Amino acid sequence: MKIQNRYEYDPQKDLLGKGGFARVFRATDTLLDRPVALKVFNTNAQHNYSVLSEIKKVIQLEHPNLLRYFDVVLLEQSNALGENEQLQIGVMELANAGDLKDFARANPGSPLLYKLLKDVLLGLEYLHSKGIIHRDLKAQNILLVRQDGQLTAKISDFGISKDTGSG
Repeated sequence: MKIQNRYEYDPQKDLLGKGGFARVFRATDTLLDRPVALKVFNTNAQHNYSVLSEIKKVIQLEHPNLLRYFDVVLLEQSNALGENEQLQIGVMELANAGDLKDFARANPGSPLLYKLLKDVLLGLEYLHSKGIIHRDLKAQNILLVRQDGQLTAKISDFGISKDTGSG
């Protein structure tokens, strides 16, 4: 399947995870020839959550311990009742090494856990300096990226974060 003639994935093989609000798929950005993750928002939960609002909160933030968003895709589609719906898809950095929960279970007592926890604290310090409170920090929302032999923890899932400057 190809979205906007750019993001290619197989919905049957490339599912990385799913939650109450969205499913995340491994994909390829064929224009830039790089792996990405697509966060596909569940249209039936639209009144509670929006990928677009999540991305607007964090797209300006740049820190090595925050999962980066690259783009958002808005697709108009018709549901089974013939009503128009907007499908929201966030295009993000691909976390290629799982999450902190699975890593900690597979590597109890590993000295690398301290480095990963420090990564999380540095990411939180940055968020707090920008007036943002995550509000859903858990091991499953700490994704791991392996690059050049180094493992880095990155905070993800900013759906219920709060900007303290917004009242």
